[in-house]
Amino acid sequence: MNEVKLIDCTIRDGGLMNNWEFSLEAVRSLYEANIRAGVDIMEMGYRVSPKVFNREDHGPWRFCDEAVLRQVVTEKPESMKIAVMGDIGRCEKENFIPKKESVIDIFRLACYIHQIDEAIEMSNHLNELGYMTFFNIMAVSAVDKEDLQACLAKVNETGAEGVYLADTFGSFIAADIRERLSFYREACPNLKLGFHGHNNIQMALANSLEAMNSGVDYIDASFYGMGRGAGNTAMELLLPFAKGRDRDITGIIKAIQNHIEPLMTTYKWGYRIPYGVSGLLNQHPREAMAVMTSEEDVCYGSFYERCAG
Repeated sequence: MNEVKLIDCTIRDGGLMNNWEFSLEAVRSLYEANIRAGVDIMEMGYRVSPKVFNREDHGPWRFCDEAVLRQVVTEKPESMKIAVMGDIGRCEKENFIPKKESVIDIFRLACYIHQIDEAIEMSNHLNELGYMTFFNIMAVSAVDKEDLQACLAKVNETGAEGVYLADTFGSFIAADIRERLSFYREACPNLKLGFHGHNNIQMALANSLEAMNSGVDYIDASFYGMGRGAGNTAMELLLPFAKGRDRDITGIIKAIQNHIEPLMTTYKWGYRIPYGVSGLLNQHPREAMAVMTSEEDVCYGSFYERCAG
């Protein structure tokens, strides 16, 4: 297995389930567990514009204000970097300060292929401010190969650290991972590669291990797989396979029991039939999420027939 770097995205991706309403105690617990486990990067949440989202309608990790981050990151750890995600179209250049004034090391930029020019402009701006950047291009399983290749060619000429293969619809199997990482590597020889898996067809861990075995440089995971819909690769399962650092998952398991597992009774992420349907059909999980949050009884067979069209 390659000596991969691990990114914990529990607060950021898990926040899509609980509206980023994590307590300071919970975030501190995850922060300390990540350091103990040798996790390389912890993603604290999003940086979005208050002009786009009302602060009163979302938890603090939707905005990741510097003052809030500093209540957790009281001293910068030498062993772990701090990341925040910028959502293209939902953040502005004025939302970012120079790196020397921030505890943040990395901004990951989430965008769709039609937003790539705006994402590149934002990446260049953040690089000038002193931050490391990554591109997380979403929904690539539904993008024409030639269009994706042209997009990646632009990304390759930036000063970013890397680009992510994101299994947005949770539809990939191991063969897809090998093929697509090879495609990304050829299109972006100047950048490092990352992988973000979703568990719609219960392949997140297997795909992450395949990505690791294929020489990817970065892999995302979250505590107990917490994330939108079917969730993500489980950090506590992936981490023991990662080489290059001492790995102690005791703190992660304790943090899961104390802070993450209690949330599952309310938010119910993880594999369910509707998420499996969206993954099998390579569709966005929004309809599956609507079914899972509906108070009405839903026939899964009818749901499948409707989605399959």
